Amino acid sequence: MDIRKLRYFIAVAEELHFHRAAERLNMTQPPLSQQIQNLEEELGVKLLERTKKMVRLTPAGAVFLDQARLILTQLERSIHLTQKVDQGIVGHITVAFVDSASGSMMVDVLRRFRAAYPQIEITLREMASSEQLQALQDGQIHIGFLRYQEHTPNVSFQIFQEETLMVVVPDDHPLAEQIQVSITDLADGHESGCGHPFYTHGQERLNYINLSGQDSSQSIFLIFHPFE
Repeated sequence: MDIRKLRYFIAVAEELHFHRAAERLNMTQPPLSQQIQNLEEELGVKLLERTKKMVRLTPAGAVFLDQARLILTQLERSIHLTQKVDQGIVGHITVAFVDSASGSMMVDVLRRFRAAYPQIEITLREMASSEQLQALQDGQIHIGFLRYQEHTPNVSFQIFQEETLMVVVPDDHPLAEQIQVSITDLADGHESGCGHPFYTHGQERLNYINLSGQDSSQSIFLIFHPFE
């Protein structure tokens, strides 16, 4: 059914006068009368009673008027919603993250995103880095926050955050007086039998030392499919 016929019928049903309805629709009366007649033939139902003095709705016409209004209203809502989705104003995204990436910076980004796009629903999923890459390829997630970058076709990586790695040692550890240590220092200390592991638990007094060198920082990457 042509949507225009619904608009023509609504105009006639509201005006209850073909001439006024035609003026409202910016058309002449004969084509309008023909469109209403075609609509009635298509439905197999008489919608309007016409005399030389008046036009009125039949019971079936009154019901059809209500339904026609609902159809046009829903159509307009659907068009509006579709346009918003296309513009990225409404919709749904699934964001995956590793536990160690769920810090204040990620929370702040998501909070600002929600404030800017309140009609976009966000689903958060905690996933390992390797699982995120596969989930992105499978279309299960849209964005991921992970710890390492691995070459993956059709996936874009961006550094989201860089963090300095720290070494935790007790006060009596040989490296406790150092401000900065390297992986080599840790390896040498372990091989020399200093008596302490690299990471300790249950100690009351611990020192936090900056790790230096090539492996002194770790990045959180943001992954997503690039726009074509």
